[in-house]
Amino acid sequence: MRSELPGISKVRLLRRAAGAVLLVAGMVWRAERELSWLQARGF
Repeated sequence: MRSELPGISKVRLLRRAAGAVLLVAGMVWRAERELSWLQARGF
């Protein structure tokens, strides 16, 4: 299997890593937006 398709595992790892990075970036962006909203309200 490895000799037939050597690049599939790399593509899967890249896709999984990209998905994780996007997920974390979205969470951080949302948290920063909520924090700025709270700071604007005086909290």
